Amino acid sequence: MELYNRSDSEVELSGMYLSDSTDKLRKWKFPEGTIISEGAYLLVWAEYDDGDEGGLHTNFRLSGDGERLFLIDRDDRGNRILDFVEFGPQRPDISYGRHPDEVGEFQLMYVTPGRNNKK
Repeated sequence: MELYNRSDSEVELSGMYLSDSTDKLRKWKFPEGTIISEGAYLLVWAEYDDGDEGGLHTNFRLSGDGERLFLIDRDDRGNRILDFVEFGPQRPDISYGRHPDEVGEFQLMYVTPGRNNKK
């Protein structure tokens, strides 16, 4: 998955969580020092291990049949759901995201890691 910071200041993700389950919102915690610079992208691999890709890897996988993904606030701020996306069945090498970036509707599109989404 890819997170995009559309603001004009960096966003601190340390202590926040990603989850694919409302039963366990604190499923995977962003490590200390995780920051997205202004206008930047952050890739997070949804897989159980650190693989060869480097970067951040969750302790869960997303279903190719579709599901929901939640961004959860830090413990000291009550673990509120900050944002979520629900997606349907996925196709190989096709992404599901907003087009245009940050404001458009969610839709299937070409994979463009670290760059603007492209139809």
